Formats: sequence, C-alpha cells, structure tokens
Amino acid sequence: MTLAAQSKPPTFVDHKGSSSNKRERTGFLRAFDWIVRPWHYFNTIPRAVAYLIAGSGFYGGALFVIGSFAGCSPAVANSFVGGDGLRSQYDWLVLFIFMLGTYFFTVGCTLLFVDACNTKYPAQMAAWNANRRQGKRPRYHIIGFHPKSYAWWGGLSYTIGALQYNIAATTGLADNFPRVYNSWSANTYKWASTVMYTWGGPFFMIAGTCYVLLDMGLPGLWLGTILPFRKQDRFRLTWWTNWWNFWGGVLFCVGGVFLNYYPNIIPFHPTYQIENGINYGGGSFCFFMSGLLMYIQMSIRDEDTLPLSLPPDQRDSISRPSMTGDVGPTGTTSSQPPLASELHRDDSARATKGATSIQ
Repeated sequence: MTLAAQSKPPTFVDHKGSSSNKRERTGFLRAFDWIVRPWHYFNTIPRAVAYLIAGSGFYGGALFVIGSFAGCSPAVANSFVGGDGLRSQYDWLVLFIFMLGTYFFTVGCTLLFVDACNTKYPAQMAAWNANRRQGKRPRYHIIGFHPKSYAWWGGLSYTIGALQYNIAATTGLADNFPRVYNSWSANTYKWASTVMYTWGGPFFMIAGTCYVLLDMGLPGLWLGTILPFRKQDRFRLTWWTNWWNFWGGVLFCVGGVFLNYYPNIIPFHPTYQIENGINYGGGSFCFFMSGLLMYIQMSIRDEDTLPLSLPPDQRDSISRPSMTGDVGPTGTTSSQPPLASELHRDDSARATKGATSIQ
C-alpha cells in the first residue's frame, strides 16, 4: 500500500449496523482534512504523536521562514542594537520569532525520538485487540534503546540538534537585555550561541540522512537525496518528505559553519543577509514543506488498515479491524494508525535491503 489516496473512500459499519462513509471529503479537499478535523487525529497515541510532529515542522518551519527572511530586510537588519532590551524590529521579527520556532521544532524532534522508541507498539496493540484484550495492555514508552533502527538514530539526532538550537536562539535573544549583555564575555556568547548553531546543523543533516536510509536503504541513499530519477518516486509523498528534511538539514549545517567562521559579522552586513536568506531561509522553507507533506500524508492515508509495522506474514492472521481506534469497546479489534516513522517510508521501498535497520 502506498501513501496515495484510494479511489474509493473506506466504509465502516457502526454499532447500529448501518454502513456509512468515514470520509466525506475526497480528492483535493481530502488532503486538507488535517485542517478541517484536527481532533480526528487524536483518537490514538501514535496518531496524536504523528500529528504533533507534523505540526511542529509546519508551524516551526513557518516561524523559521519569517525570522530568517525578516533578517534579510535592510530596514529590519539596520534596526539591530545590541543590549537595547528588545526595542528594535530585529529583536522581535528575527530573534524572538526564530527562538519561538526552535521551541516548536524541539517538541516535534523529541516526539520523533519517542515515536522511534515505539515501533512495535501498533503491532502489539493489534495483537492485543485480536486476542480480545486478554492480558496486559501494551505500554507506550517515552524512552528506549534501539541502536539498529534508522528512525531511532534520526529522532535522537534531531532532538540533540534542536536542543542546541534552543540554547543558541535563547542566548541570542537574552543577549539583548542590558544586564545579560554586560555580564558575559564575548567567548561565553560565542559558545552559547554561535557554536551551538554550528554543532546543531550537522545533527539535522545526520537525522535527515537517517530517514532517507529508512525509506530507501543504503544502496538507494543517493536516489533519495538528489532528484527523483526513478518514476515511482516522482509522485511519492514519502520521498518528497524525506527530501525536504534532508536538504533542510544540509542548509542549516552550512549556515552554522558560516556563522562559526564569521562570528563577528553584523546583521546589517550584506553578506550576512545573503547567507541568512539562502541557508536559514531556504532550510526553514524545507522544514516547512516537510511538515506540510506529513500533514497531507496523514489526511490521505487509508486509516482502515492493519499496522504497517507488522511483518507481512502476520498481517493475514489478524482480522480486518474496525475503525474505533484503541478506545473501542472490549472485545473489538481496533485499528492502530501508523507511527510517524511510517510517514518516512512505505511498502514500495520496504523490500529494499536495510530499509528499516542498519545492517
């Protein structure tokens, strides 16, 4: 099953025995179901986590875009005055907005790591429901150790990079308060801001690479990072989601390296504005697009399916689930929506050796 919408929306039988359509919106409007019915994506833990991850990339990326390109405006950049107590346009449109974006992004990156620690949860829930909920209910773990999983390494790398960006962006904003501005040395500021941006970028790039490997496998790494040379990848949302993520990490990495080599360059310098627009502006747009595509994937994916993380030989042994989620009545078999990591791969790429684990 691919991430493309089916030609016919699924139907289900409710408790009264009447058949009705789960989705009334089809075609183009169906791709924006995440806007119309956001509450629909909180019926299970994995689905809610995936929705929040997509939202953090979408809204965090949008804030990054605003902050990055606002810094390219001469009027905004020329208003910058160090230690002025947040009185300039630059302080609010660039420093504050970018800091807020890092907080959004950190939430999503942390949840990506949590999601990667629960790759077996949908299969366990499906088996538990198929067994009429006998025994102990499977637990959704907050932390775990899965070193053979690309998703686990990707989530961990994103979390580390996002936390470093938190430190850097918060430092940059705090430096505008006179008491803070006058209390620490230039070297302290460099380590808390510039160096954190420099180190955070490579972690984003590594994380993006991990999710390309999750989808394409090691032999297909170059096919997932350059252009969709294969016909089957050109209209595959999973491919484009990973592609935007990868290049967003690359551009953030280049931007951090630039700041490290030119730490004393001022915001209204033309070189700074160009670098800020290309690397951070371009990278922010990439993450924004990735979040948007994750939202769209969740909207158009057929939710009346068995968990994609189940091995193929186990899928036929479980009856077709109802659409009541994991909160249905006792004795019903419920559908577990895919993990967020499943939005980074689909069945067309799953046959590739090494697609789900490091060999």
